[in-house]
Amino acid sequence: HNRPKLGDRQFTVVHVDHGIHPQSDSWAQHVAQHASLWQLPAKIKRVNLAGLSNNLEFAARKARYAALCEESCDAIMMAHHADDQIETFLMKLMRGSGLKGLRGMGEDSPCWYDQSIRLLRPLLKTTRYQLESYVAEHGIAHVEDTSNADLKYDRNYIRHAVWPIISDRFDIADININKSIELLGEAWELTTALAENDLQHAEIELHVLDWTRIKDLSTVRIKNLILHILGLNHVYGYSIGH
Repeated sequence: HNRPKLGDRQFTVVHVDHGIHPQSDSWAQHVAQHASLWQLPAKIKRVNLAGLSNNLEFAARKARYAALCEESCDAIMMAHHADDQIETFLMKLMRGSGLKGLRGMGEDSPCWYDQSIRLLRPLLKTTRYQLESYVAEHGIAHVEDTSNADLKYDRNYIRHAVWPIISDRFDIADININKSIELLGEAWELTTALAENDLQHAEIELHVLDWTRIKDLSTVRIKNLILHILGLNHVYGYSIGH
């Protein structure tokens, strides 16, 4: 909202139009107009979801990140906030995710689509209520995606049907869940460090392990090592524990 605070950094506003919503053209115009007011260069990128996935949400996400990463930037700044973090955690919990999934989104982490690009989420500890209050107080023009109310999407169902019940019963559930997510992140760092240590000890040459150096490890520790190796090789289709 305050252009001078951006300093000397070079920013480009990128809006991805998935072509799903009938009002998407007006949303793109809204972004272009406000970028012009803030004297920021803007790009409107329209993507084709055909052939990406039978799951519309996943196809849109994949196309969106592909479009963003095409900009050859150092980092992508996202607007994910604290409520997004909780919704993601609950969705992953329902899917039986392990530490890697439950640890949530990071404020500064490699992009899952392109590891050479950083994902920055400066609003991750700011709640939706705080953001809505700020927007109202400063009279900021904004767009509300009407599909956010459609309960056929899991995230929307959690937001409108599940979360209100939880928050009514447990008044600081948002604070405590985010605290747990941070602790899960610390646990993930520890398991990753352990796997890296085991890999260094067992790897006698590139991609070759000495079985005698790991055969006495516990089953859980060997599993952790295998999952770590799969992750290093960008094999994300596995499901054991992650």
